[in-house]
Amino acid sequence: MIEFANKLWLYLLPVAVVLLLFLFQIDGRGRKASIRRFASDRLLQGLLQSYSPLRRRLKNGVILLGVVFLFLALARPQWGYTWTESHSRGIDIIFALDTSRSMLAQDIKPNRLIRAKLAIEDFVNQLEGDRIGLVAFSGSAFLQCPLTLDYDAFFQSLDAVDTNVISDGGTDLSAAIKESESAFSADNNFKIVVLITDGEDLEGSGIAQARKSSANGLTIYSVGVGTAEGAPIPIRNRNGSISYVRDDNGDVVQSHLEPETLEEIAQVTNGFYVPLGTTGYGLEQVLEAGVGSIPEEEISSQLQRTAIERFQWPLGVSIFFFALEPLIGTRRRRLFRGKSTSAVSALTLVTLLGLGLPKDHLTAQESEAPLPDAPVETAIVEEEEEVPEPEPETAFTRALAAEPLNPVAHFNRGTELYEEEDYTRAAKFFTESLRLSRDFAFQADVFYNLGNTHYRQGLVSFTGESPGQVTETATTVSGQNQPPMKAGQQILNTAAYQPPEQQQLQQAISALEQRKTATGESIQTLAAALENESSVQKLWQRSVNDFESALELLPSHDDAEHNLAFVKQQMAGLASQIATQENLKKDQEKQSQEIERLIEELKKLLEEQQDQQDQQNQDQQNQDQQQNQDQQQNQEQQQDQDQSQQDQEENQEQNSDEDQQSGQQEQQQQGGQQNEQNQGQQDQEQQEPSSSEDQQPGEQNPQESDNSPESNDSSEPESESEEQSQDDSEQTGDDQEGESPEEAGAEEESAPSEPAGQDEEGQDEDTQGAGSESQSSEEAGSEEEEAPMNLSEEQAEEIAEELAATAAEEGVEGATEGGEEVVIGVMSSEDAARLLDSLKGSERKLPFAGSGSEGSSDRNNRKNW
Repeated sequence: MIEFANKLWLYLLPVAVVLLLFLFQIDGRGRKASIRRFASDRLLQGLLQSYSPLRRRLKNGVILLGVVFLFLALARPQWGYTWTESHSRGIDIIFALDTSRSMLAQDIKPNRLIRAKLAIEDFVNQLEGDRIGLVAFSGSAFLQCPLTLDYDAFFQSLDAVDTNVISDGGTDLSAAIKESESAFSADNNFKIVVLITDGEDLEGSGIAQARKSSANGLTIYSVGVGTAEGAPIPIRNRNGSISYVRDDNGDVVQSHLEPETLEEIAQVTNGFYVPLGTTGYGLEQVLEAGVGSIPEEEISSQLQRTAIERFQWPLGVSIFFFALEPLIGTRRRRLFRGKSTSAVSALTLVTLLGLGLPKDHLTAQESEAPLPDAPVETAIVEEEEEVPEPEPETAFTRALAAEPLNPVAHFNRGTELYEEEDYTRAAKFFTESLRLSRDFAFQADVFYNLGNTHYRQGLVSFTGESPGQVTETATTVSGQNQPPMKAGQQILNTAAYQPPEQQQLQQAISALEQRKTATGESIQTLAAALENESSVQKLWQRSVNDFESALELLPSHDDAEHNLAFVKQQMAGLASQIATQENLKKDQEKQSQEIERLIEELKKLLEEQQDQQDQQNQDQQNQDQQQNQDQQQNQEQQQDQDQSQQDQEENQEQNSDEDQQSGQQEQQQQGGQQNEQNQGQQDQEQQEPSSSEDQQPGEQNPQESDNSPESNDSSEPESESEEQSQDDSEQTGDDQEGESPEEAGAEEESAPSEPAGQDEEGQDEDTQGAGSESQSSEEAGSEEEEAPMNLSEEQAEEIAEELAATAAEEGVEGATEGGEEVVIGVMSSEDAARLLDSLKGSERKLPFAGSGSEGSSDRNNRKNW
């Protein structure tokens, strides 16, 4: 079954394929654009006749396959396995650590025990494949951690070590040596013990036990912890307060480093003695000069199942495709482009075959595939290596090259680099000199130079403006933010009862946005300055530690004391600037948030005002439209009223015309009746003389006598009709008074003309006269007979005067009708005289209007009125 050791490459394969296809597309577009810039479209067809797009796709496909198989090779396919025997080589080392209460002395910071444990951790971190163990001892010894390759377990055991691990007090070096020897197996060729203690052997049998163990092949490297001056041993009582160990006389016990015993123990076991030092460099000397010189031996061996790597197959296919791609041309007529292409392809193939692979991969395949020749690999390495430029040779570099372990040479080289302002490299050489030296006075000078180096290194680390300038600029920005913020807040506070203008809002928003940008830039500047100042502060803190270490080693070092005070003063100022800048940064962040809030609220207020303005404009527009509509409706209503008024006036005029016509008809009828009456009176007057002549005085015609009552009776209706006609004429005159004089005159002129015309024409036409007589006779016969109306002379004169006046007015004005002159009937003077004579007699009666049927015998006696 195929397995992949690095499946991550399989997950990345689809991404690589998609990315490669995208690159192919971009490359194709770029080539097309380049060709178009090279020649016009008219010439491209002829120039690209031999170009094959299919071959271009084939080349891209070959590259894509090469990438796919390369990713498969990187995923390390595996199938099958082999059993291999693995051997572990190294040495066995036991650390014997003193846990007595004297290790709590603080002549080495923080105390002897903690400093020793830190040095052991640094020592173990530099080991590879060596077994290590731990023995804790004080009045007795105990194997805290047996020999093991599990360094994590060793560190856990080391962290658990303190002065309470072993209850027995005192310091028994012989017990520690004996317990350490028992931790080794009998077949060990080299038994290494690193004895770490302050050298106080209270039992006094440590040297004797060391001689016995040396005969069994035990080598002891003794490491002294503490100083010759010593320090009191602090203890903590039940109340938690710290006191010091006292002797029987009540004096404080002073624990000192006793290197003599340790030197003798190391000497009898073929080891050496080194002081631990303040930085733990003593164990580093043990590692380099002692343990490093011991040859490694096989510690253990075991069978291990190893999977067989098969990455060579996909890698070979990938290399084949990558080598094939340059050989494929894009022309249709030839396959290869020439010798140069083949040479380049061959060189590419050789270069890819010569690439180095991981060491474990080559080791697993030693029996299957031979390695390339050494010269080829060497040549490739030589081509890829970058040779560093040689340093300029000086007296200090020559001295360092001659004595690489001389601490003074490292010190001098560091001083030279310090003067050249190469502080980073100078610090490295000073640290190396400190590690190699055992002289406390010299170490004090090294710490002094190292403190100066760290201070200068921090000083040159400042970038951009100084901390004071950054603080001043940030303070100015914070002060400039206040007026726009106050103005914006005031606008918001007074907006409820005093709405601001839009221009004022826009100006406030613009000012706040400018302050927002300036505040953001200031915050970024403060953040960068704080980060830079923090790194400088760390370097200066290391400088303070270096000066303090120099004073601990040499309290009379006045320069170190002066520089320590100066650096602390600088650090205090820097810390103050950092605190001020942090507060400014927090304040500006709050100001930025407040400015953003003000901008949002002002924009919201501006939008509300714009919405209100838009609404007002819309309302005004709607109001204007409504007014226009109302005006239009009013105009339409006015037009309708004018039209209706005009229609009413037309109707009134039409009604007036109809009234005029009806009045004219009534006047004509009245005029005709008046004329008939006048004509009847004339006929009656003419008949009276003739009748009087025919009859004798005193004789009476029986017929007349018989008819006299009828005549008397008929005269009454005639008088009544005459009165009715007079009333009608008066009413007509009253109606005509409201009309214009012209219309009245026209009616008066037209009224008597029609009867006159009818009289002239009716005399010749018997049919019309007969009809009218029969109609009048029927009407007369249908009515009851009434008594004849008698008129007085005064009444008759008044009627005659009125008729004469009316006739005079009608005769003066004249009228035309239908284009012809209308003859107005006017009573002549003789007629008027005869009418007056007939009315003078009180017993005279008005002429009889006529009665009876149309065919009566008295028709000839009646006048057709």
